[in-house]
Amino acid sequence: MENTNIEYKKTLNEHLEKVIVSFLNTDGGIVKIGVDDAGYIVGINNHDDIMSKISSRISNNIIPNPQGIITITPEVLNDKTIITVKVKKGLHPIYYIKKYGLSETGVYIRLGSTSLGMQQEEINKRYLESLNYKEPSITEIEASNQRLLFKDLKIIYQENEKNLNEETFKDNLKFFTKEHKFNILAEILSDTNQVSLKIITYAGIDKAEIIQTAEFGNKSLLVSAEQVLDYFEVMNRVLVSFEGAKRIEKPLINKRVLREAWINAIVHNDWSNNLSPIVHVFSNRIEIVSNGGLVDKMSKEEFFRGISKPRNLELMKIFLDIGLVEQTGYGVPKIISEYGRTAFEFFDNSIIVSLLFTDKTTNIIKQSKDFYLSETQKKILELIKENDNITQQEISVKLDLSIQAIKKSFRDLSDKGVIKRVGSYRLGTWEITDQKQ
Repeated sequence: MENTNIEYKKTLNEHLEKVIVSFLNTDGGIVKIGVDDAGYIVGINNHDDIMSKISSRISNNIIPNPQGIITITPEVLNDKTIITVKVKKGLHPIYYIKKYGLSETGVYIRLGSTSLGMQQEEINKRYLESLNYKEPSITEIEASNQRLLFKDLKIIYQENEKNLNEETFKDNLKFFTKEHKFNILAEILSDTNQVSLKIITYAGIDKAEIIQTAEFGNKSLLVSAEQVLDYFEVMNRVLVSFEGAKRIEKPLINKRVLREAWINAIVHNDWSNNLSPIVHVFSNRIEIVSNGGLVDKMSKEEFFRGISKPRNLELMKIFLDIGLVEQTGYGVPKIISEYGRTAFEFFDNSIIVSLLFTDKTTNIIKQSKDFYLSETQKKILELIKENDNITQQEISVKLDLSIQAIKKSFRDLSDKGVIKRVGSYRLGTWEITDQKQ
């Protein structure tokens, strides 16, 4: 039966945020979706889609963002799938539904099996407490997994001619909370975890069409961060132009700046919310997004001047140990020296650094059409190679895509100069103008 710490929901409904906020503001609890009020398991369909919706609603609708202390997992009971949302007691003095703000319809507590609106007097009291609230560091928050191994960490230290004492390294690297539980720092550096670092490449200057997604994760952050740097090395050499018979390779952007921007995003990311930095590659720029705004009481001017105030001091020290960071306070001034202060955008919960390609490099991108052809466009080119008389309607049937989608791909291919129409549209043929295709 439902009680102070358990809530059942037959389906995902509009009251989810209300229940989660009440758990956060009280002593935590569990929401089981796919179970009716009587505790009967009815199950749900499309659990991956529903879990994604839950995660998005938590991030977008609850303030402060509590993702780091909430886990969302599927369970199979009686051959039926349900979703379990485990909510820990909140770290902040007060949580509320963004839409309704700090009011009795936005702030809830748990009393028995009911989520009740908090009295305005208590809201005011907790709000005043929140003004003096200091964000806990990743060494103070307990990890969701307490069975952690550190084989990769030890190997990386050895490769840098630094040995870790088996008996003491976990204490020395600050891997425990005050209660001697593994913390988030330990978890993200352990051999297996939920950290996922993504590089998403788009066809144009916006997010309308994704070409590919590269993902590095579920391993020590030290390993996956290096893998992203390796990916940058390959990506930075992919753009090629020709002057006569001479092959010219141009990097997308300054390699040192790209490295500094990425490492900065890692060490200053707010890992407490289970959100990782992400890289977006457009046809004219690279954007690196780190979660969490400016650290407490740091001004933009201090940030631009490179005054060192790392969000994750212990993580920064480890990166210094293994040579991923050479010195503190260097990264931001280096980026500004190449791209100016306008490269940075500041938001309440994130910082974005945009590294624009030069005009000359952009021209090289246009010459290297493979760089941003979608999978659909590549399939269309293969069909044209087989039959240059093929119609858009025939391609629509072969690829099982709408005629509108096929027409859009043809327009893009034509705009990019990859194909052209020879003769009339009724009797003519398609010609692939870029022989590299």
